[in-house]
Amino acid sequence: MMTQLTTADRFELVDAQYYNTVRSSKADWDLEECVGETTEIVTDGGEINDRTQHITDDDIEHGTDGGAIQDFNKVREALETFQRSAEETWSEHMDGIEQGHYWLVQETNDVIVLAADDELYKEYLSPTGHDTTDYHHAVSGVMHSVAKRLTGYNWGYSYPLVIAKPDDFDSGRRFVEAIINRYINEGLSPGQAWAYYAVEIRDNSRNQWANRCGYSDHSAVSEAVRKAKKKLPNE
Repeated sequence: MMTQLTTADRFELVDAQYYNTVRSSKADWDLEECVGETTEIVTDGGEINDRTQHITDDDIEHGTDGGAIQDFNKVREALETFQRSAEETWSEHMDGIEQGHYWLVQETNDVIVLAADDELYKEYLSPTGHDTTDYHHAVSGVMHSVAKRLTGYNWGYSYPLVIAKPDDFDSGRRFVEAIINRYINEGLSPGQAWAYYAVEIRDNSRNQWANRCGYSDHSAVSEAVRKAKKKLPNE
């Protein structure tokens, strides 16, 4: 027998136990009796918490220990909303790293772990889809739980943001690494390679890139670009 289940139904099956026998004599099976070994489940194509697969149930349990929210699915919904919001504001996160508002603690195959100060942490916890203190505390607790599992960092007075990498993360990173390494193989120093890429390829002005690098003026960038052009064969 084939049982058609929607994504919503699948949430009810997550913690269900499989039964060794299924009582086929009962005409109107309830949901629990339809998860026997002989049941083939076909879904509507939806995915459960696709963007929170890096967060385990143990992470949620440890992160919400003693909290007001005991419904794991509701916490996962809040975590997924947070993740999607983080992806939509990805460039802001990158600007925040560059400007020193928070810093990279760990990078795995699936996630980045950032450390933030108190005010930014509260700001980025706000888009959880539930405007209540309980959900903010739940998401915050889970973030700490995941970060402690993934890193050996002493969090002290800083706060963790654990964000799954966007789908195109590796492609973009590999592209930039390939470009910069190619310039270095042509004889450029790392500083010259980055200056050339930023100014000549990405069309930053020398002043813009100097400002992003923390220089007081553009002279260091201009000199790096000048030397890079002399070394590159096609310039």
